[in-house]
Amino acid sequence: MKAYYKLVRDKIPQIYKKEHKNIKTKKLNKEEFNYYLKIKLKEKVNDFLDSKTLGQTIDELTEIYEVLDNITKNLNLTSAKIKALQDKKRKDLGGFNDKQFLILIKE
Repeated sequence: MKAYYKLVRDKIPQIYKKEHKNIKTKKLNKEEFNYYLKIKLKEKVNDFLDSKTLGQTIDELTEIYEVLDNITKNLNLTSAKIKALQDKKRKDLGGFNDKQFLILIKE
C-alpha cells in the first residue's frame, strides 16, 4: 500500500474503486481545502515548469486554471471580481505585453 496524502480530482477515487483498488479518502473542511489547494497549485506550477512539449504545457495550464478556480470559489470570490482586480492592476502597473526584463536599479 502506498500513502499519498494529496488533493485529487473528484472522480479519481471512483476510478481507483472501479479498478478494485482499496483506497481511503477524507473530505476536507474549508481551511484544509484551502491549504491543500495551495500545495496543489505549487505541484501543478512545478509540473508546468517541467513540461517539455506544447501538449504537456497546455495540460498543466488547464490543471493550474482548475486549481485557481477552486481557490477563487473557496475564498467566496467570483471570477468577475478577480477580473476586475486584474484589470485595475493592469491599469495601474501595466501587463507583461512589452516583455520588459529588469536588470538593475542604481540607487
